[in-house]
Amino acid sequence: MSKTKNFDDDFFEKAQNEYIPALDGPEAQKRKELEEEIEADNSNVQADRFKKKIEQALRERYIKLFSPNGKMINLNNFNKRTSDLAKRRNQLLRLVCAFAIEELAKSGRKRADFASFKAATIMLAGYVNIDNTIVGIRQNDYLNTDQLKELLATEDFNMSKSTAELYIRCAKKAKVLKKIGKGKDCRYMLNPGIHLNSYYTRISTEIFFEFPETSRLYFNIEQYSDIKNMIQNEAIFTPEEKKRLAEGIAYERE
Repeated sequence: MSKTKNFDDDFFEKAQNEYIPALDGPEAQKRKELEEEIEADNSNVQADRFKKKIEQALRERYIKLFSPNGKMINLNNFNKRTSDLAKRRNQLLRLVCAFAIEELAKSGRKRADFASFKAATIMLAGYVNIDNTIVGIRQNDYLNTDQLKELLATEDFNMSKSTAELYIRCAKKAKVLKKIGKGKDCRYMLNPGIHLNSYYTRISTEIFFEFPETSRLYFNIEQYSDIKNMIQNEAIFTPEEKKRLAEGIAYERE
């Protein structure tokens, strides 16, 4: 005898097939995936009634801090003072000029200021991708040293080759430009203190690892401490990521 579907059967089938963001969205799917992963981890571990709850809380905190693909950090910084960011930016601009004046003095030349270097540094903020890396037309078209010199020779910067070389050297000393890689495969990341009012809702994970000290300005104190401790101490992060954070801190404190 065939079964006759009633109202409850239709309702249940419809509910099963309907897309519900809170249950079926990316974050919900990520949480479900993590829950299944935790279950698998616990299957061969001696029973501990606290272990699952602790790991679940840690992974949920990770979800809230990071975007689903882990490439961005979600910021909670609406109470941050923009004056702190402006002070750091001005400090970096002064450092570029100070190193340039110092280098000229070594060759017996005197100059009171390098306003053109300050302007060039601000202008470079318009030539970066989401990771604050200087790029060409495409977002992954990273500029190596020779290509960066060519950019600095364009109308926006109007530098000669020797001036561009001086600027790059001084910007690296000032920690305004960070060279990543070697030779033709290198690229340059701009210090996040040089910005165009960015990073008020999220910041690139790459920026955080390369400039963790300056990145602090974009976090509230509790969130910065939380994410730093997670990376340093939790197994959810790889040894390579822990090493990158330590190297980033050491680089900015040199």
